[in-house]
Amino acid sequence: MGCVVYSFFMKMLNKYLIVSLSILFLLSACSESDKINSPRKVVFVDETGQYVIFEGRWKILSETGSTKIPKINTVKCICSRQTMTCNEITSKLFLSHDKNPYIRNLLYHDTFDFKIIEWTPKLIYAKREAPVADEELRISLPDKSVEKSFRETKARGSETADANIQGHWVLE
Repeated sequence: MGCVVYSFFMKMLNKYLIVSLSILFLLSACSESDKINSPRKVVFVDETGQYVIFEGRWKILSETGSTKIPKINTVKCICSRQTMTCNEITSKLFLSHDKNPYIRNLLYHDTFDFKIIEWTPKLIYAKREAPVADEELRISLPDKSVEKSFRETKARGSETADANIQGHWVLE
């Protein structure tokens, strides 16, 4: 009888241990989400001066409203002097604990075209006018820094836009 009880006890302990270790592994995997790396910051100007390419991660400086760009993201943008456009491609990992509009974990991808308003040897300034918001890119060529800003607007007929909802990010 003692061997049967001992055997039963060991099986239950093994099941409990496996479940406990599985839960611990899942929890530790969730906490690793802040350690996800993006490509390092690079701002490249081709030798002809016709293209500027940047990539890295958007770091939040300020943001109101729901999260537009979560902490875990990666971005690549190609600006062409010939077409006077910047094409931005951003991948975003929204987690349930972010102020995200999706409430669940979600990997999301956006592509936007910005119209270049000014291109000088020192600065590229580009703008995107979406139905609900204005977005701007500012690329400082001498110090290879990039900023992005966002502000909602009713200028193009959006009744729900709120000019107090804004965001400001820097490339890192």
